[in-house]
Amino acid sequence: MGRSRGKSGASASFCEEFTKFLADTANQTLLREAICGDLLLELKSLKEVIQKRDEEIETLKKQVAALNNRNDDLEQYTRRNSMRITGIVEEDDEDCAQKVLDVANNTLGLSPPLSLTDIDRAHRTGRIRMTSGQVQPRPLLVKMATYRQRYRIMEQRQKLKGTGIFLNEDLTKTRDTLLYTARKAKNEGKLKDTWSSDGRIFIRKLSTGDGTTGRRIIIKSVNELEECLP
Repeated sequence: MGRSRGKSGASASFCEEFTKFLADTANQTLLREAICGDLLLELKSLKEVIQKRDEEIETLKKQVAALNNRNDDLEQYTRRNSMRITGIVEEDDEDCAQKVLDVANNTLGLSPPLSLTDIDRAHRTGRIRMTSGQVQPRPLLVKMATYRQRYRIMEQRQKLKGTGIFLNEDLTKTRDTLLYTARKAKNEGKLKDTWSSDGRIFIRKLSTGDGTTGRRIIIKSVNELEECLP
């Protein structure tokens, strides 16, 4: 029994002394370094490696984004002579080029009038869609022989208002999606206006008091668009 109390007393004394030892922050650091020193060094080394990898990944992401933007610019440039016309009745064995001439010369009233030699090619594009059991006309993709002829037509597109015919630039998928998102924001009352010109997407912000109201702003990404929304 005496030996048992002796051991118990020694244990209690050790615990008490050890608790006092741990109460000192310097001792805590000493103990931690003694037990976990190598592990801490390894963890520090791993953190440095991970940080370096994260920096490399971020650099690569920026490079990829820059390349994507450059490719998108190049693709848009190849479309600078092209446009899309929607709302024209689609028929079997139709002459798409002649329909473009009808819109340009009769509806828009171009002067001097457009001729067949001004059209490089014209054809329907996209899937056939049904609305209320009726086939909807597919858009006409038109490539003009020169940028100047396309510009002449695009300059007069406001005359199509109320005709059910719409004339739009042939945008890349990225820019088309951005313009669609901007138009949705306009319809929701978050933008004053939005449109495209020469492949660039423009917006006009609502009244904000920061001096940008009414001024044309070019946006290149959804993030830039969101920064302009209230």
